[in-house]
Amino acid sequence: MQLLKIEKGKVFTTLYYELTWPIGWEQMLSMINAVIEDDFSKSTIQALEVEKIAGSGLKDVTAALKRANNEIHYSSVAKEEMGTIAISGYSAIMEVSMRIMFYNQTNRCLVQVVRDKAIKKSGKHAYDKYMDSIELLGHIDYTKRQTEH
Repeated sequence: MQLLKIEKGKVFTTLYYELTWPIGWEQMLSMINAVIEDDFSKSTIQALEVEKIAGSGLKDVTAALKRANNEIHYSSVAKEEMGTIAISGYSAIMEVSMRIMFYNQTNRCLVQVVRDKAIKKSGKHAYDKYMDSIELLGHIDYTKRQTEH
């Protein structure tokens, strides 16, 4: 994954990443699953949002995720392919609240961090290893699911 640019706002720092290759809906779900299982504890998920077409407005589907005990693949959310999916919560690894967004059939990813301290401390690539790990774990999850079926 490659960092493309950073935009600093008053509250949010937005990081734009390019994934290794374009991903589809099932891979997006696996990326979200990796975030849930490997970083955000089930109690720190703040929101799960989707939108049919990028730019059409995100819809909060957190309740559907909670009904599925935070198992994204078994939630009603997984049944209908969407153009965008975003998860917000507290990152235990990076020790910050963040939102990660994936776009269907693209290699784009956006990360928004609330009151970032890591970039000030470690430089503009402070989130690179974290995002590389999410991408790798997501692809591992996706591959496992494909071989199980």
